[in-house]
Amino acid sequence: AFSRRYLHGELMYGRMQLVAAGMVLGFNLVAVAPTLEQVAIGWTLIGYCSTFLIGGFNDRPLARDNAAYAFLVYQLSDAALLAAIAFGPSSDAAVANPELAAAGLLVASALKSSQFPFSGLFLRSMEGASPNS
Repeated sequence: AFSRRYLHGELMYGRMQLVAAGMVLGFNLVAVAPTLEQVAIGWTLIGYCSTFLIGGFNDRPLARDNAAYAFLVYQLSDAALLAAIAFGPSSDAAVANPELAAAGLLVASALKSSQFPFSGLFLRSMEGASPNS
């Protein structure tokens, strides 16, 4: 009940609903994608939408700084996922390296989900204007 009325009447209500719907779309793409290449599309969409949700109150300097930090972390996470794709089993046999692919997936997931030792993102995401922050 809280999240249905949250931000209702605010100027940014429509934008937040659209970005939250984009985040749900990204989650669904990651959940049903049959290949890592298709996972990367949803993975990136989640990062962009999360950045916009964290920086929702962009008139506050702290919210802008936290959104910029989150964007940097998400771009590093995307780079790690791309490395996992590049060295994964579906790549050229000459560059396939399962250990590097596994490390890329581990780093990408730890960064995106703010797991130890990358837990600084979690505290910064609390500045967000949405109840899913």
